[in-house]
Amino acid sequence: MPNIISYEFTQFDYALEEIQYNNPLVQKKVATEIRNAWNDGSRIDDIGRLWVHESYLAKILRTTRDNVKYEILQLDDDKKYRLQNELLIRGDAVHQMIDYKLQNAGYIRREHYLRLSEMYYLAARDSEYARNIRYEHYEHVRENLKRMKTSRLSYIDHNYDELTGRELDRRSSEFSHIRSVSLYPELALYMENGLLVNRDTHRTITNNSINDEGELYRLCIQLNWSVDWYDPFINFLNMAYPSR
Repeated sequence: MPNIISYEFTQFDYALEEIQYNNPLVQKKVATEIRNAWNDGSRIDDIGRLWVHESYLAKILRTTRDNVKYEILQLDDDKKYRLQNELLIRGDAVHQMIDYKLQNAGYIRREHYLRLSEMYYLAARDSEYARNIRYEHYEHVRENLKRMKTSRLSYIDHNYDELTGRELDRRSSEFSHIRSVSLYPELALYMENGLLVNRDTHRTITNNSINDEGELYRLCIQLNWSVDWYDPFINFLNMAYPSR
């Protein structure tokens, strides 16, 4: 689903110099290895989020490849993306791994190396390049969210609320996201990630703080609403997240 491009950190070499020259515990060879792993393994998507190729994670996290494989298995599907034969891990998941390992490093030298890895992550996340991509994406989403109802209306071939089955008030009906925009921004503009419902149905969903398909499914069972949407949505997710 993401449009992934390469991304290099040459402008952030100061981080390497600052830590290396001010900290005798940081060996130049290892610090260079960490920098190269970030440079070669980093990607960025078209909404400004960082991704890391899984083959570089052992060096970034200062651990073994077997440990990395285990940790990847624990990640949610939206934190992973398979691009042809490459498996990419979302940057915020990598940052969480770094933070946990840093606070449980076992010895001080490893903690310093993990801090260096974190500096590269933060430098990339806060770079002008990434921020500009995110800004453009925010504007794009804000403008196109207004069109989701129209897109769904032209797609469905019936005139009823997709959850309650009641007659659809086309004028006041609303596009209700299955996975919320705030928690799953990459799915915000996919018509498959929403249902056309009447305003009172949408209000019930909002009042129950529904954020994903599991919560919506349980609400539907509770209120005797239709769950016909569930299997098509799962099929959509399987295409959207090839690592599932």
